[in-house]
Amino acid sequence: MNKRYVIALDLDDTLLNYEKKVSPKTKKILTELEKKGNIIIVVSGRIFDTCYETVSKLDFVRYMITDSGSIIYDKKDNKIISKKKLKKETIKKILDLYNDDMEYVEFSDEHYYYKYSKEKIEHYGLSKDIENIQEFIKNHHAFHSTIKLKNYDHNKQLMNIIENDLGLHTFEMKNNDSDIKWIEIVRKDVSKYQAIKTVAKKEKISINNIISFGDNYNDLDMLKKSKYGVAMGNAIEEVKKEAKLVTKSCNEDGIAVFLRSFF
Repeated sequence: MNKRYVIALDLDDTLLNYEKKVSPKTKKILTELEKKGNIIIVVSGRIFDTCYETVSKLDFVRYMITDSGSIIYDKKDNKIISKKKLKKETIKKILDLYNDDMEYVEFSDEHYYYKYSKEKIEHYGLSKDIENIQEFIKNHHAFHSTIKLKNYDHNKQLMNIIENDLGLHTFEMKNNDSDIKWIEIVRKDVSKYQAIKTVAKKEKISINNIISFGDNYNDLDMLKKSKYGVAMGNAIEEVKKEAKLVTKSCNEDGIAVFLRSFF
């Protein structure tokens, strides 16, 4: 094989199956391709710590992109090579949007999710309350924000306001196994594909040699713009319709099936 490729993999329900594991077949092909000089990247919407907890155990991964493109981590050299934070004034403007139609507004840094709501909300994992807005803005930074509305039908309207008035990039997210939806917010210059291109340039690999795999709305940008954008068989239907290619599900070794055929 003469060409080198960037192989970009969403994490949950893509590289990881429903048991949150990498299947032996998928691990084998990715290990083989990495040893031949290809660059394997995990590209996730997760925050840094929760992504690193999984990726640190995967020897075939060279780079890790988190917060939907906001952070790029070079695993081999053990250093973060790019960070794109939300400005503090932007954090304030997002919080100013809060109203009674929202379940919560959330921000994330490398370590925690911080939620703001005037109502009692449930916490999960590394999640904390924002008790004082001014103190939070003064003492914390954030890479991306999440807004969960009580009525998902209003998501598009709010996304338009955030993009047009605040100059940010938004995308809607959805649980694969339910109708629950929410809004993700990052800087205008942030996306999974932009971060993948940064890695490709660093590794001197043509953007025509990018293969990406994903299952949710935040993967659409990289699936549509990559030369080979592959939706998983378990992907949201809209994602499968817009992706260039579709493989089997994460529980059916979809990544391994496609890569064996491709190479």
